[in-house]
Amino acid sequence: MNVSYVIVTHNRRSSLTRTLKRLRALVTPTQTQDIWVIDNASDDGTVATLNESFPEVHLIERRDNAGACARTDAIGRAAGDLLVFLDDDSYPLPGVTEAAIERFARQPSLGLLAGAIELPDGSAEASAYPLCPVGCGMIGRHHALKELGGFDRWFGRQAEEFDLTLRMLLAGWGVKRDPNLVFRHDKPAGQRPAAEVCLLDLRNNLVIADRYLPPDLALAYRTDWTQRYTLIAAGLDLDVSMDTAVAEADEKRAAEARTARTALSPAAVERVFGIEAQARHVAEWSRRYEPRHVLIADFSKNLYATYDACRRSGLEVIAIAENNPAFSGHFYRDVPILDDRSAFELEHDGVIVATINPAQLPARLRDIRPITSKPILDFAEQEDNAAEDWQPSRGAA
Repeated sequence: MNVSYVIVTHNRRSSLTRTLKRLRALVTPTQTQDIWVIDNASDDGTVATLNESFPEVHLIERRDNAGACARTDAIGRAAGDLLVFLDDDSYPLPGVTEAAIERFARQPSLGLLAGAIELPDGSAEASAYPLCPVGCGMIGRHHALKELGGFDRWFGRQAEEFDLTLRMLLAGWGVKRDPNLVFRHDKPAGQRPAAEVCLLDLRNNLVIADRYLPPDLALAYRTDWTQRYTLIAAGLDLDVSMDTAVAEADEKRAAEARTARTALSPAAVERVFGIEAQARHVAEWSRRYEPRHVLIADFSKNLYATYDACRRSGLEVIAIAENNPAFSGHFYRDVPILDDRSAFELEHDGVIVATINPAQLPARLRDIRPITSKPILDFAEQEDNAAEDWQPSRGAA
């Protein structure tokens, strides 16, 4: 089983050059490298540098900027049985590729594998949903990717990995996250999201909800995500109307309603969102501690699952504890969103941490533990619990 590396770039010649040098350094005497770079119409000399200094790299020159979904250009052309997807400033640490090969060989139904992403300051980067990979550090089975047609080019960028994850599950391929497969991502710290990024985040996530979730859940998550991304944009003082994103998502939903689409199975929905797993955990926690009034920590992307779990256990959520000023002072389904100081001053019987993002959860728990003596519930093991009932139905051909 061999590997191809796939990198998309646009006007980042220096970052790309550093990454390619690092990939060269990973080669062992028994290995060769198949590297594909898709250049999204750079005008900074990227192509000339590649031709001159990296002749071994397979270069695909685009006349337009197709965003991250330009990765699809290498699918069906690269030689590898596995495709390692990188950003032009990310790379696997030594041993990652070999470990991934072993895992895919051992699990023929595995279609997509998410690695752990480490930032320069030692912090982590991860998806809001642990199962979903981040595009700068994920590995896919080439056969499965060809079967699916690669990334959906309509997305361009933002949430394209989320969509790919759900299509993998829909097709019966397994998707896993392995925190031991570490990729370094040398992106600059404190980058401010552009207006376009916020628009695409909302638009593309709404399309995902419409495509794959049953109607009741689709409505719940559409409502939550519209509020969340609209408040994020407002908090950043971005000169953008999020109504545009909603309108484009609605247009896409109408267009796709005319074609036959199969919603995810309940087991696959659970595999990603963990709605029933959270309900079980909250019910067990509630029986043990007998709380009545609880706080939910964080206005997370998966807050609905936590809120619904509390409601099903008969708990009264008295506030959402959230320190992001973009959210604080607003309401979530009639529940006030307060900063930690204000929320933890309220009389409460326990705290439930909504975020399941593995990059954010440890720090959030460190924030909370010193300021409350009440029992705390988190969902760190949700992925493993959700996996118990999930069996991929496909194998490698």
